[in-house]
Amino acid sequence: MTKVLIEYDYSGIDRVVGIPTTGQLITFQKQMAKVQTSYKCNITEARDHGWSWIMCTDAQWILKKGITAPVPVPVDPGPYTGDTNILNAAHKQVLKIYEEYEEHKRNTNKAIQACFDEDLFIELETDGLLLGVSPHEVYQHMWTNFILKNMCCCCFTK
Repeated sequence: MTKVLIEYDYSGIDRVVGIPTTGQLITFQKQMAKVQTSYKCNITEARDHGWSWIMCTDAQWILKKGITAPVPVPVDPGPYTGDTNILNAAHKQVLKIYEEYEEHKRNTNKAIQACFDEDLFIELETDGLLLGVSPHEVYQHMWTNFILKNMCCCCFTK
């Protein structure tokens, strides 16, 4: 099977310099969702929202229009071990969805790194890359470390 290759167009996504504000993070998520929605996701629970679910928690996802269930995260099916054409076809489909998922994760993390200062992710990086970290975890890292911390600091200093 041919490996799935996808490259996002980041031209419609704003670049943020310095520590992001609440508005900038929300704008980024909306702009990223617009890109991700332009790619069809063959997981039933994604419905018409494409791959935008990878930026959401299950609680956020359920709030979207027409969504009634969380999207099951694809897992690597491993090597094919069956012995029928039907099992082989099913394995290929699961593998394709998993590879698409990995590509969309990679592209979303690349978009995050391209749109925000690289210093924001030092704790999450391995050799300058966001490896083994989901886009939602990176996005949540920014909320936790730059928005929520600043909000708490403001509360205590008043």
